[in-house]
This record gives sequence, structure tokens and C-alpha cells, in this order.
Amino acid sequence: EGKGDTRHSRHLVKTLAEKAPLRVTAADEAGEAFFRRCGIERWVDGDGGLRVGLGPLHPAPVNGVLPSVVRFNGDGIVRTFKQEPETFEAYKSRFVAALERYSNIA
Repeated sequence: EGKGDTRHSRHLVKTLAEKAPLRVTAADEAGEAFFRRCGIERWVDGDGGLRVGLGPLHPAPVNGVLPSVVRFNGDGIVRTFKQEPETFEAYKSRFVAALERYSNIA
């Protein structure tokens, strides 16, 4: 198995694809092949020569346009959590509660 292509990483991606509207990008054939082994079967051409894979729960493109992705500023989040530990604890609790709800999905 190549770098990053482990049984555990495939299992994680497969599980996420089964439970959430997962979207992935692949820069080359090896990347696309990895995600295909994880159950990502729908592919479209993306910007800059990237291939975009859509998990089974991801909505299909409408008129050739994919829904917007959620983006975030990781450095800003870390700064906020360091400066406001109570905010970190509140978000952590909400995140854990949301994960617990996924265990009830068949």
C-alpha cells in the first residue's frame, strides 16, 4: 500500500461517504483510484485539472454546477479557541453530540 493508502484511511473515507454528503478531490489517477476503492463512484471534472468525486449522499450537480463547499479559517479558529476556552468547550460538546446522532443512522 502506498503512502496514505492504508486500510484505516480507506475505512474512514468509506464510513464518511456512507454517512455524510462527502466531496473529495483527486489530482491524479492514483488519487481517484484510492477514492474509488472507498466507494466514491461519481466523478466530474473540476477546476485546474482536478477530478471531483461525490459520495453516494452528495447531491448531484444542478446544470453542471456543484453546491458550494463549506470553507473555514483554521488559524482563526485556533486563535479563538485559545483565547476563549469556553467557546471551544461549547463547540466540542455540540460536535460530540452530533457525532453521537450519526451512530443512530442505519
